[in-house]
Amino acid sequence: MSSKNNQNLINDKSIAQKEFEANRLKEIELNNIKLIHADRFNFTVEKNSFKGYFGTLKYTLRRFYKLLHGKSSMRFEIFTNQYRSQKAYMPCNMIDIELIKKELQTEVEDEKA
Repeated sequence: MSSKNNQNLINDKSIAQKEFEANRLKEIELNNIKLIHADRFNFTVEKNSFKGYFGTLKYTLRRFYKLLHGKSSMRFEIFTNQYRSQKAYMPCNMIDIELIKKELQTEVEDEKA
């Protein structure tokens, strides 16, 4: 009986891993900064020795932008609001990566907050 339970548990983990792989966010890399959908609980931002773990996509993108440009942007904050409830365990495969890259690369000069 225990062997059958163990096999069911292994099968459940395998299915969960396959679902995660199918629904994960594609990796974003700009100027040696990476955004990685690490697991079901975390997005990570990596630059050199810095590695930050975040549960929602909004805060992950904010950190990425700050590392990329060295400052925050109110315009980018408004853009990231659409991802405020996007958790790492939710399906992320339909998120427009190209739009995110475009917004990350747009730096606002002398923004007034």
